[in-house]
Amino acid sequence: MSRALVVPQPGRDLLPEGWWETTVIPWAAEQTDGKEVQKAIAAVSALEAAWRTMGQDTTELLKGTRILEIRWGELLPPEKGGRGKLSLASDSFGGRENRTTRTRFRQLAEHKRLLMDALHKMDGEKPTRAALLRTIKGDRKTTERARRQREEQAAASTVDKIPWTVKCADFRQFLPACKADVIITDPPYPQKFLPIFTDFAKEAKRFPLVAVMVGQSYLPEVMRRLCEHLTYRWTLAYLTPGGQAVQIFPRKVNTFWKPVLLFGESPDWLGDVCKSDTNDNDKTLHDWGQSVSGMQDLVKRLTKPGQTVCDPFVGGGTTAIASLLCGRSFVGCDVDAAAVATTKKRIAECRK
Repeated sequence: MSRALVVPQPGRDLLPEGWWETTVIPWAAEQTDGKEVQKAIAAVSALEAAWRTMGQDTTELLKGTRILEIRWGELLPPEKGGRGKLSLASDSFGGRENRTTRTRFRQLAEHKRLLMDALHKMDGEKPTRAALLRTIKGDRKTTERARRQREEQAAASTVDKIPWTVKCADFRQFLPACKADVIITDPPYPQKFLPIFTDFAKEAKRFPLVAVMVGQSYLPEVMRRLCEHLTYRWTLAYLTPGGQAVQIFPRKVNTFWKPVLLFGESPDWLGDVCKSDTNDNDKTLHDWGQSVSGMQDLVKRLTKPGQTVCDPFVGGGTTAIASLLCGRSFVGCDVDAAAVATTKKRIAECRK
């Protein structure tokens, strides 16, 4: 017969520092009877409620409760359907057993390693289930971010081996034979160029994802023309922070951002704000040029290493450089032979 968990009495016993590690973890590891663990959960939960009423620190008790819940989940028989998604909906089940609590405790046991790591990392924060879930999600985001950074760095280190093509051609002739995963482009903004948005949309509709950076002076007309042939998904905000705001004199506006109209579908979620570095408004190679830092942010949000980016209005080649630095192949064109020459020169220098 297993010994009962020694639980301090409210108002009489002091709770030793590290009680959840020195007492609860060893006790829980010895248990083979789920009912004994249920009783311990109920006892510790009641103690936690009493200490909370008296204004006492209940962190150790909450951590102890989490350990007991994990152990109870381990002792429950397997549930049909396999591994479940971690759900920490309520903060305490009070030891009551029903179908919902059994499912949730099984999930706690299945994710034991994540929960134990989170419990050890939580300094100064109450280990409620909601707080544990935040910690776990934060760890997952950090791990995923690090993984992506490694991929980006590995891809960028081989920029001299990444294929690219830039031609002097009209997009109407270039796009039909083009193979790419996404179009990321910045067509000219003046009113006289509005008709090209209709022709561009006709040619771009076969691409799975199309991102078009646009000005706002004629935005309704641009939207109308693009949406005739493309399926609108969302508008991203491309921020250009710093003191070098573009002045739109006819509208009397200093603008610090641009819309990026997104069409088509993507299997991944994405944030709808990207930005360039502060005061990184590079117009040295083209009057309508964008910054490499801003376009890199856009490329990373919309693509993965190894994919191919197309820009049929290549201009000074910023999208090409951003794509190659991010480990993406690039194809592009422009009707301006000087712009194409500039882009090819930039790519050659980037690959050295």
